[in-house]
Amino acid sequence: MVLLEEKVVSAAQYVPLASTIKRYGYHAVVSEDKLTVEGFNFAVTDSVDQINFSEDMILLPASESQDTLKGMIIGIISPKHSSETTIVNFVRSMGIRTNLKGYYFLITAISLAVQDPSLLNKVTYTLYPAVAKVHDVDRHCVERNIRSAINSAYQNDPDRICCVFHNRLSKPYPSEIITLAADSILNNIKL
Repeated sequence: MVLLEEKVVSAAQYVPLASTIKRYGYHAVVSEDKLTVEGFNFAVTDSVDQINFSEDMILLPASESQDTLKGMIIGIISPKHSSETTIVNFVRSMGIRTNLKGYYFLITAISLAVQDPSLLNKVTYTLYPAVAKVHDVDRHCVERNIRSAINSAYQNDPDRICCVFHNRLSKPYPSEIITLAADSILNNIKL
């Protein structure tokens, strides 16, 4: 667990970052030792060298410039529009219905994985909690709903979902779907 006592940024130093983010139309509030943007709590600390998601805080590296930090924060709270369309098309191509919570959780998971590929290293312990934070639910709920959406799509049309995975014979795991989509987008491969 990362110790929050190692913070290098004081509340006064968050103010310029908050005002920059506000110019992009987001609600940002500076309080005590954190910056809250659209309900997400951020702390800039020297104890991490990349984005780190904890239970109630998203830790950002202090070694980055204000512009880079702004980009990281906006990247987390707002998926990129160009990849968003690709992600939605990918999820729909598998036959996952839009009335399922897992549909939206899967889109968010892929968006976050595109923004920070290191989240794919431990999907259960890093990516699902990040998705849970976005949707204000438990991480187990995220995994369960994504799995249910995939099961539903597979039961309705197994060939459709397997076609995306190049004639795979069995139902893909959620982490496989998220990884394939994120890798494809990051490598500019058409899904």
